[in-house]
Amino acid sequence: MTNLINVLVVDDELLIRQGIMHYLNWEEHGFQVVGEASNGEEALQLMEETSVDIVITDIVMPVMSGTDFIHEVRSRYPDIFVIVLSSHGDYDYVRETFQSGVTDYILKPNLNETNLLTALNRAIGKQDQTKTRSKPQNKDYQAQLKKIITGYALPIEEKEALSKQFIYPAFALVHIDHDSTIEKTMVEQLAYEYNDLTWFQINLTDHSRELLINTTEEAFVDFLDQLKQVNENKDETRYLFSRLFYSIDDLKEINQTDIHNLKNHAFYLANQNYLYAGDFVENDEMEAFDLNYFTEALKHKKFESAFYVLDKYMKQVEMHHSMDPNELKGFLGNIIFNVTVILDMLDYEVEAFEQDKYRYFNLINHATNFQEATTYLNQFIDAIKELIETELSSLKNSNIDQLLAYIDNHYHESLSLTALSEHFHFNPSYLSSYFRQHKEVGFSDYLTQVRIAKAKELLKDDTFTIAEVGSMVGYSDHSYFCKVFKKQTNQSPSRYRKHVNL
Repeated sequence: MTNLINVLVVDDELLIRQGIMHYLNWEEHGFQVVGEASNGEEALQLMEETSVDIVITDIVMPVMSGTDFIHEVRSRYPDIFVIVLSSHGDYDYVRETFQSGVTDYILKPNLNETNLLTALNRAIGKQDQTKTRSKPQNKDYQAQLKKIITGYALPIEEKEALSKQFIYPAFALVHIDHDSTIEKTMVEQLAYEYNDLTWFQINLTDHSRELLINTTEEAFVDFLDQLKQVNENKDETRYLFSRLFYSIDDLKEINQTDIHNLKNHAFYLANQNYLYAGDFVENDEMEAFDLNYFTEALKHKKFESAFYVLDKYMKQVEMHHSMDPNELKGFLGNIIFNVTVILDMLDYEVEAFEQDKYRYFNLINHATNFQEATTYLNQFIDAIKELIETELSSLKNSNIDQLLAYIDNHYHESLSLTALSEHFHFNPSYLSSYFRQHKEVGFSDYLTQVRIAKAKELLKDDTFTIAEVGSMVGYSDHSYFCKVFKKQTNQSPSRYRKHVNL
């Protein structure tokens, strides 16, 4: 039989190789086995000497791993189709090989004549599809599509020639962020499975692929469903799909609307690698951030309120995807700038932040998603809060020292927690808490301790009467002074005086 398809069998298990070669009457189905190898290196040597159309290979082999072998085959012989044999436990390897251009795979427990022939015929079908679909992929059509998507009008003759390549009524634009080492994306791999779907590369940049899909509505819906299933947790490549459109003249607008909006959504959805424009409803514009309120709150040292408003706004932005990435990064940089300037005006020690803010600017500008960008903002805010707390603590300690000295000098006067709080600019509840934490008593008990300690000193001098001593330490009522003194010392003022003057 002429024009037979040449097949190479690669497996380290002799019984598997022999089983494959005896499953079929190869020539009857249009195939012939031109060689067998026990590992990847042997197979590559055979391929240098023999024409091969299809390789059937194990995924786990000695000498050279199946994945490395497949990479080499796809690199050296891009027109050769690869069918992978795998065990149930090899799925992670199979997933990796699909990114390298594997055509199909067969589980070894399911290896039989029917499944083997199906995989071989599918490879033949893809070979035919490659031949028919390679025609639209030439540089002329790619250049023409790039002109259309960037807004240039094609001459009538070129446009008519291009239109003849579109055999289906509908189009979809796909933007693919991908690893340049991956020869074919999952979309391109899966596209070969569909008879009612062709695709054309556009490639606007070196770091992404743009594909124009020409298809039917039914095939497109099924294609998206299949891609979701195949791509679930298997591929780090990100795919952005426009909605269907029906005129090639709409290509530029679709790129500027659907794909542009999807790029914004993708920035906020870092963990989702498949986005379809039809799944999103564009929200009305969010109310702008009240920067004036934020800065005024900072100026009046209402830091908790200012940062609460900022955090609340950022949660709304994340929920509604309301800023494009560049706008968001500019906004975050502006927040950092304003906070630094205002704290400097308030005489906080921000010298370190004057230089460090540029590091934060740079980190935010290079962030690839919302979570990363806001992590850097939160790191800055946390550092600012620590600075504020440190200086506030230092200020409080200084004021506390002054307050305690004031009590020590004015214990004989009528003193209250409220009056002292106002005089030294403390919150009364904070001051009450301070005395309980650091003096282990409340304010009133602390004042009493100070007064009684002073009274003990005065009682050593017989010049003063007990009533005079009481008045000198802040007790105008002689009886009340005696009662308080006895409660604190377990003896009356007169008994204490008599005891210390013995």
